[in-house]
Amino acid sequence: YAFGEKSQIYVSRDGGNTFCEKVQPEGFPEVEFHKIDGANKTEVRADAGRSGIFYMALREHGLWKVWYNAESDELKAKRLTKDKETVYAVGLGILTPEGAYLGENKAIYICGSIEGVYGFYRSFDDAESWERINTNKQMFGNIMSIDGDSRTFGRFFLATGTRGLVYGEPVSEEKQMQSII
Repeated sequence: YAFGEKSQIYVSRDGGNTFCEKVQPEGFPEVEFHKIDGANKTEVRADAGRSGIFYMALREHGLWKVWYNAESDELKAKRLTKDKETVYAVGLGILTPEGAYLGENKAIYICGSIEGVYGFYRSFDDAESWERINTNKQMFGNIMSIDGDSRTFGRFFLATGTRGLVYGEPVSEEKQMQSII
């Protein structure tokens, strides 16, 4: 899979030797996927162990889930957040304490604004509902990326622009986030 400057999505069926542009799903917004590092204002996460499924943080366009169906050679997409909800970063983590990461549904972690409140959120039901997992005292500056842990239920990581890499996990109220760098 590859992504272009005007929402183009390309698929290779020969191990990356050639790519074919796919028709964009109806209603999918025009965004720039082609910039790198801090200049890229989108984030794309593949659903590990599940072919053709991507979660896309598209800033003011919200969070999207995109599916590529290899049999029909088509893309489908669904916006997972409401209008006016902004998503800056998205990550995926293990969904249940007993679950497996590869091949199963994932917990979704985002950095963004849900119902007008900026923060870090998680969803255990494919974005049907969101739970804020930080407080107003835990903002950590410019967030470059967020990701869930693939082995430990509830743990997530934040790549900050100024404070290094921090993580959060379910623990007591007074000790919600720890710095690992």
